[in-house]
Amino acid sequence: KDLFDGLKQIDTLDFKPGTKYDYNNNNIFLRHFIIERLTGMSYKLYVEKFIFEPCKMNTAIMTPFENEKNIAKGFNNDFVQDKTDLPITGGTYLSTVDLLQWTNCLHSKKMINAASLFEIGQQFKIEEMQSALGKAEYKDKNLIAHSHDGRAGNYEAILVSDIDEKITIILLGNNYNRKVFEISDAIIAILKNQKYSLPNNQN
Repeated sequence: KDLFDGLKQIDTLDFKPGTKYDYNNNNIFLRHFIIERLTGMSYKLYVEKFIFEPCKMNTAIMTPFENEKNIAKGFNNDFVQDKTDLPITGGTYLSTVDLLQWTNCLHSKKMINAASLFEIGQQFKIEEMQSALGKAEYKDKNLIAHSHDGRAGNYEAILVSDIDEKITIILLGNNYNRKVFEISDAIIAILKNQKYSLPNNQN
């Protein structure tokens, strides 16, 4: 409710759309509200029914949840655990298998059709900007390469797909050290018999 009330108080944009890039979670929460209003379902139930179940993401869970037993907690290099999440709906905990299932559903157009898959991969030509898909490359409007990364506290994740080569790399971590990009690059290079370098051991 506090987030929704805050959104309602916004009467002007920070900048003209298409001129700058600002990553803001309020955009995501707004989409949660829209889904709940249109479907009459809670966002959590909607995701479980229309994404987790059809994609067979069998170990995926979303906040709020009752049992944290099987969740790997984020921690820093001093072994200090991340603070507890805010009591909001939308925090999603996945395994690498869950993410692969999601990726396969998305790329096979099981979740959305080809036109929508192309549309959500578009972005303004602004430096360091990503689309809703992350970074997406198309040929004749068909997705051929897809990468996306994210971070929350000490959690970090990266997904890299070369669809033509049928290669998908998924890395998840709960101790943030900014090395998932280097590791994924090395894995892809190894798979393609190319030269590679590994990240150093320094944090």
